[in-house]
Amino acid sequence: MEINGLAHFGLEVSDAERAAKFFTEVFRAKELKRLGFSEEELKKGRTRHVMVGVGNVVVALFESRERGKMEARGVAPDNPQGWSSWRHFAFKVPVEEFDGWVKYLRQVLPKYGETADGPKAHGGGSNGLSVYFDDPDGYHLEVVAYYPTREAFKEAHAEYGRIFGGAKGENYSWTDEEEKKHYGRV
Repeated sequence: MEINGLAHFGLEVSDAERAAKFFTEVFRAKELKRLGFSEEELKKGRTRHVMVGVGNVVVALFESRERGKMEARGVAPDNPQGWSSWRHFAFKVPVEEFDGWVKYLRQVLPKYGETADGPKAHGGGSNGLSVYFDDPDGYHLEVVAYYPTREAFKEAHAEYGRIFGGAKGENYSWTDEEEKKHYGRV
């Protein structure tokens, strides 16, 4: 027996319509299905939600029945999910399209009051470059490209200014000497 992929994941959002617009515009997702939008469905108690396809993953955007539910959990308004920046959702893109994604995210995210944080490398031997940002409900999202060789990664990383870090503006230095000391290679 084996798991052969992720079928879908669900997010609790404050406005399903707004969330669907964000995912279809920012990720160029395809809207697959809307449920709970008709009077009949609402009378039956169906939760409003929109299913969108992002690449080969389906994201289910479920509208919270209780406005203010996140605040009721005692979660700070600037971190609606009460998550650290480590809990996030990453979408993999082809290396040859990464620069296009960087430019596109820098253009589209300000419409949602967000900025593209990155590109930056993870350090620790990863060949990935990432851009981080939040959606309108505060979910931490990432677009990442994994370079096939260390040399290709280092060349791309140098073009973007050799920034290391994670989500939410976290940056740190990671020298070649540290890379070699901790991982035996540069």
